Amino acid sequence: MSYCSLIYVIVIVLLISPIENRDISVKTQTENRFVQPLVHGGTKISIYKAPYMALYFDVKIGFYCGATIVRRRFLLTAAHCYNPNSKYYVKVGTDTIDGGYRYDIEKIVIHPDFDEATNDNDIAVIKLKTQLTFNKRVQPIKMAPNNIKFKSGVMMTTMGFGATEDEFVSHDLLKVDVPYVSYNDCKSMIRFITNRMICAGGVRGKDACCGDSGGPLIYDDMIVGVVSFGIGCGEELPGVYASIPALRDFIDQTIRDLSKPRINHMFYRT
Repeated sequence: MSYCSLIYVIVIVLLISPIENRDISVKTQTENRFVQPLVHGGTKISIYKAPYMALYFDVKIGFYCGATIVRRRFLLTAAHCYNPNSKYYVKVGTDTIDGGYRYDIEKIVIHPDFDEATNDNDIAVIKLKTQLTFNKRVQPIKMAPNNIKFKSGVMMTTMGFGATEDEFVSHDLLKVDVPYVSYNDCKSMIRFITNRMICAGGVRGKDACCGDSGGPLIYDDMIVGVVSFGIGCGEELPGVYASIPALRDFIDQTIRDLSKPRINHMFYRT
């Protein structure tokens, strides 16, 4: 179960529990991380400016996570958004949560070394049953190369339909600009960070939050990260993203493997 999924559970508990016993923070397994349904600083963005953005739905629960188009049949999301006991589909071409075009999923491959306790290697590759139809509202985004370097403080952009200060899920696609935080600086604040993670944020009120998991972190018109986790939302601690540069080998190899033609019949030579 993803950390933000725990919020769904806690909301139900809050509704049926006495007020004096309520605790609005959800404690997770690692290092006293807290996820709170609160974020500030987002502004609306048109799908025409982010045509790579997709929504990832659980067939029973509804909207669950974000995703990002990288090929005609392939998208990226967070590994923690996947449950093998659930079924999913994606919607593309929309900047509202109830719009868009639905595409069914053929396969989801999570990183073999994904660690649920720390969210290390928090990446998954989605293969669709059919190709996307590209247009002005539906386009892929380039993935950052594995040798890219960032200067501390450069601005990046994350986006999604996740929680805001007023709503548990946003009806509109929202974006927020966040500064990149170097590995060493991030490690000094969140000690279980690995080099397969990217940190950005730390400005109070500007952050990704519940429901944004799986969505993109953008820099220079490339996806450089996938929303993974945070200590609260909009706190003075950076958000943490799965690093696309560090995970490119897995992503590229998975896409190659899933793109190979399947042999459905045996042919005999006579």
